[in-house]
Amino acid sequence: MANIPQPSLFCYQNVENLGDLERLDLLLKTLDDEQLMQTLEKRRGNGRDDYPIRASWNSMLAGIVFGHNTIEALRRELSRNGQLRDICGFDPLKEHPVPSSNAYTNLLKSLMEYPAEVAGIFQNLLECLARELPGFGQRIAIDSKVIQSAANSGSENKPDGRRDTDGGWATKTYTDKNGKIIKKTTIFGYKVHLAVDANYELPIARIVTPGNDNDMLEAYNLVDACPSKALEKCEYLSADKGYDCGDFKLWLWKEHDIRAVVDTRNMTQLEHSPVEGLDRIYYNQQGEVFCKCCKGGELNKMCNRGFEKDRDSIKFGCPAHHQGLTCPASGSCPIGKSIRIGLEKDPRIFMALPRDSYKWKDEYKKRTSVERVNSRLDVSFGFETHYIRGLKKMQMRVDLALITMLGTALGYVKTKQPHYIRSLVKSESIKISAA
Repeated sequence: MANIPQPSLFCYQNVENLGDLERLDLLLKTLDDEQLMQTLEKRRGNGRDDYPIRASWNSMLAGIVFGHNTIEALRRELSRNGQLRDICGFDPLKEHPVPSSNAYTNLLKSLMEYPAEVAGIFQNLLECLARELPGFGQRIAIDSKVIQSAANSGSENKPDGRRDTDGGWATKTYTDKNGKIIKKTTIFGYKVHLAVDANYELPIARIVTPGNDNDMLEAYNLVDACPSKALEKCEYLSADKGYDCGDFKLWLWKEHDIRAVVDTRNMTQLEHSPVEGLDRIYYNQQGEVFCKCCKGGELNKMCNRGFEKDRDSIKFGCPAHHQGLTCPASGSCPIGKSIRIGLEKDPRIFMALPRDSYKWKDEYKKRTSVERVNSRLDVSFGFETHYIRGLKKMQMRVDLALITMLGTALGYVKTKQPHYIRSLVKSESIKISAA
């Protein structure tokens, strides 16, 4: 019989290279969940304590770290993994240390009664990361993702737990480069509206709503849900063209001093539209401005001279004067060497960060950070193959996933591994015994 060395139950040095166990221990040592634990223990009072609150809570987080989408899968893992039970805090001498399915169901119901305490853990992690990571919150990206419910739409019958009466129908429309609709799908479930740090790809704020809620209306609430310190630091907010709204862009600039980096939709059949109040000045949906020659009648693109914050306007220069373009009317043109276009002319097109600038193009590339976070929710946290029904349960499950994401990232930072803050599957060996 081959001798296989087994890691000792209580020797942490042997756990250093066990992957998921390592990350779980890192997460548990990082979370400040004492207030939540005391609240749940006080709620239990003198009731039965077959399965301690703290160990059960730790094991629930373990299910997320290990990628178990069902309670039964987690229970099977706990039954065969003694190191996992030890890290979670279960009594090794107890005959049946693994909590029952009902125990986990009751714990989840208890957690749903205290969303503020769970949100407090999320906010505490954000504050810690803001102290540890330079520039955290300077660039924010927002987006929404649809999560299909595990049940069908509810009927008029009395809810019995097998249907979902909270979700809504979300419609996803796909268009080509010309704005023509090429595909449309409908999904029953929920929307997770996310704001993430675009540099570190970590969540900053979240809102969970029924699937039929409007993204644009929730965008205001999502920005307001961001920590005040993050909004004070934030310089740029990027989003796809689904958030192309002039009022929203102007609100970001006026209320929060944030430059919107949002792609624009083609809302007109005209290739060039006249700028109100400026004779012979035209613009397109990409924010490019043109002057019409008073002699030849052709349109010449004016050069972007930058945004003037004190005037809330963008300055554009004469192409003949600034770029050396040959113009037959350069000596007698009434337009002059430069013009200014205020944001209020068309705030959807004219933004505090000009749409046709190189800086805008560089900043817009960072928008994909929120898409990668959405992808991790699907793949690494199991929201593609979940069994969740009900808005409160979905909100709690999303919060636990994001807490796991932030807690693991903070653990990597504290153990001098900041290059792994986006990683959910690997890390260098962590000296757990010295933590």
